[in-house]
Amino acid sequence: MQPHRLPPDRSQSDLTTALAGLLGQVGCLTVIVILAALAAGLWLDQRLGTRPTFTLGLVLGSIPLSIYLMVRVLQSGMTRMQPPVQPKGQEDDIGPKT
Repeated sequence: MQPHRLPPDRSQSDLTTALAGLLGQVGCLTVIVILAALAAGLWLDQRLGTRPTFTLGLVLGSIPLSIYLMVRVLQSGMTRMQPPVQPKGQEDDIGPKT
């Protein structure tokens, strides 16, 4: 079994850095969505006098939204990290020729 080889123009450290950046984006996005829901819920509860109702509803509603956004960001990021597909007949010069 041969180890997985990366294209010569992309090293392992570049992919690791890109993945770390992608995970950082997902983490920040999740925190922003939940904090925005919390702030909006507290503001609505204060204005309408319904202490936990809107806060709980918006925070609980932000969880599926965060998961959806997380999946979308990861899918688009992983698509951008994939090397381009080469047409048949154009193979890399990786490995011995037999």
